[in-house]
Amino acid sequence: MRNKISWGSERLFYVLEPLMPADFTPVRGSYKKGIMPEIFSRVRIEARNPRKTGRVEMYRIYHEKLKPRIPELKERRNRLITGLSVDYSEPSETFGIKYPSKFGMDWMTGMGRFYEELLEGVNNLVEKQEFRYGKNPEGYGNEVLHPVSPVLFPFRFIKKDERMGMDHPLKDVIQETDGILREKGKLTFGDTERMLGQCGPATGSFEFSGKLFSSKAAKRSRTGYSGPDEFDIGFVTRSVPFLSDFAREEVKKRLGLGYEENKTAIQKLVADEYDSVIGRSTYLNRQMLASAFENSVLKPLGVSRMDAIAMSSSYVWGVLHFIHGIEFVNWGLMQGAKKGYLGEADPTSIGRIIGGLHADWERMRA
Repeated sequence: MRNKISWGSERLFYVLEPLMPADFTPVRGSYKKGIMPEIFSRVRIEARNPRKTGRVEMYRIYHEKLKPRIPELKERRNRLITGLSVDYSEPSETFGIKYPSKFGMDWMTGMGRFYEELLEGVNNLVEKQEFRYGKNPEGYGNEVLHPVSPVLFPFRFIKKDERMGMDHPLKDVIQETDGILREKGKLTFGDTERMLGQCGPATGSFEFSGKLFSSKAAKRSRTGYSGPDEFDIGFVTRSVPFLSDFAREEVKKRLGLGYEENKTAIQKLVADEYDSVIGRSTYLNRQMLASAFENSVLKPLGVSRMDAIAMSSSYVWGVLHFIHGIEFVNWGLMQGAKKGYLGEADPTSIGRIIGGLHADWERMRA
């Protein structure tokens, strides 16, 4: 992984701002009138601090270059897809329920079980179609899938030397961005192509946690909470914009006097408002990501209906909830799943995806 970072709302906004409309205003939902716009105002201020956003500048530059190129994908079959995947470790068990290690990482790394299983399934499907029809890429070659993630990193299926793979459909955007980053002496992106069965892992470009968009996932990760010591200085500073007026001022005052000297008091103030912080931040984060996708992907593509390949309980649907005027098609991935803890990587889910792709490709031939 090229750039391991801890995402917060200020970093998310900084990265997504080039994709969002200038007049974006978060909706209040069930919160008191004025709270969400006020919180968003604080987040925007924090996003102007280069000490907090410097490590994600590469993604902002990339988005600035990517946005005007998205309409080039308009003639392709575009679909949304989850940005999270379980890895290959055994799932841990909490209160009798299996929870695997599930993370967001771009499709390049090969560590995400979902993307590997998907590529394997597409490879098998293409082999069968080539046996039946001869070599013709009009099916897989027309697909562009857009993972719902903080960095817009679409992929398409390719075939080279009799092997299926994935690559970025606009990889020259990354090459252009890398040129700018090299001039600045900054870290560049990772690989832009991954082949099935390749030797060694490819280098990914970013990662994120589902906790960035799901309060349920964030609160579940806190099971077994042993005290405020688990809130480090990074989490504390990211929480400040979402605290109540009293707690925010107290934390800022004590931080000014020194974190280590006031560590216990600061961590307790944040711990006492943990649920509110997580609820408010994930609610805002979902809206910002939805705004970016609607403004810079869905509208330029001119779609009124789009497939969303994600389990019904996925954070993806929480994001799409804020996009209106477009019908999102749920593929019902988890129906009949035998190993539900694998999420979208469950063999039944993979089978449904491959079956859906097969049906569409057959219709294209008709």
